Amino acid sequence: MCSSVSPLERSLKETFLAASPILIKLVELILCLLSIGTLISPFSHKLQLNIHRAGGVYFAYFGALCAILISLSSHFLFREKIPRKTAMLRAWVFAFLTCLSSLILIYDWRHLSTSIYSRPSKHYLDLLLTSAIFGLLTSASFFADIVLTFKFYS
Repeated sequence: MCSSVSPLERSLKETFLAASPILIKLVELILCLLSIGTLISPFSHKLQLNIHRAGGVYFAYFGALCAILISLSSHFLFREKIPRKTAMLRAWVFAFLTCLSSLILIYDWRHLSTSIYSRPSKHYLDLLLTSAIFGLLTSASFFADIVLTFKFYS
């Protein structure tokens, strides 16, 4: 008797768990796009303390976005699998970078909202904080990606 289960006999839970590394990448993609989308308006209105830190934040978000798009396109278009260690290393690096860039945005938001020298628009401050929150959620999804890749990536 063969111990392997045919693809037709797998339960819905097993199918979902097997596809979870790809599903979490779709969640990462959506959260990363939301982070970038809410960040563009405040930065285009010069709402950053330092242009170099703004470049670092953009690098973290756009780097994560490019890595996610490469992973998804290699899976869906070319039917190629990224090696497990490479996928986990990518997730570690971008979890760290997006968390760090979100903390930079929170620091900038706090500094700008309590500044007595300048009064930026509350709308742009809210967008800056929203981008930081989406960035922290993106970082959390990268950490979830590490766990799911370790457990269910074959």
